[in-house]
Amino acid sequence: MGEKLTSYDAAASLNSEEAIEVFLEDAYKTEDDAYIAKAKEVVERARLMNGA
Repeated sequence: MGEKLTSYDAAASLNSEEAIEVFLEDAYKTEDDAYIAKAKEVVERARLMNGA
């Protein structure tokens, strides 16, 4: 049988402002507008999860 895949939510790993800054910095380095927009969505979800 094939491998069982699990879902991963990057927002769960972004548990500090420093982690969020690094994540967004990497997104901006791609210069890909769609990727940057998705990264911003992940950051918003992370902040909601962390009560910020």
